[in-house]
Amino acid sequence: MDILKSEQLESLTKERKESILRRSMEDISSVYLEVREIVQDIQKRGDIVSVEHYKKFKENLIAQDILVTKEEIERAYKAVDANVIKELKNAAKNIEKFHKAQLEREMWSMEIIDGVIAGRLTRAMDAVGAYVPGRKASYPSSVLMTIIPAKVAGVKKIVVCTPPEQG
Repeated sequence: MDILKSEQLESLTKERKESILRRSMEDISSVYLEVREIVQDIQKRGDIVSVEHYKKFKENLIAQDILVTKEEIERAYKAVDANVIKELKNAAKNIEKFHKAQLEREMWSMEIIDGVIAGRLTRAMDAVGAYVPGRKASYPSSVLMTIIPAKVAGVKKIVVCTPPEQG
C-alpha cells in the first residue's frame, strides 16, 4: 500500500501539477464498488471481519492488533508534556460545557422566510464511529470534538479509528 507524501504546490513542476490534476478525472468506480462491498460485509457480519478485509491490503494483522491496550494508553499519557495534558483537559471541559448547553434546548426552530421553518432536534445515537487522523501528525482536537459531544449526548458505544503509525 502506498503512503501519501506531502508536496508543496509552489515547488512542483508544471508536469507534476498536471499529473496531480489528472488524477481527479480517473475512473474510481471499481474502487468504489470494492469499498462498498467491504462496508456491506462489515455491516452484515460485524466489526471483526474488518481484520479479514484489512489483510487484503496489509499482511500479518490479527484482531488484537487493532485494539489499544491499557498499557499503551498509559505509556502514551506519560510521554505527553504535563502542560499539554492540562490544556487538553481545559479544552475538554469547555467542549463538554458547550455541548451540555445544547442539550438544554433539545429542540428549537425558527422561520427562515415565510413558510420555511428550520431547526434542530438533538437525539443520541446508539453508536458512533470517529475517525482521527494520525501518522506523522496527531490531532487531539479531533478526538475531543468528536468524542465529547457523543458522550454528552449519551451515546453508549463509541469507537475511535486512526491509521497505524506505519504501513
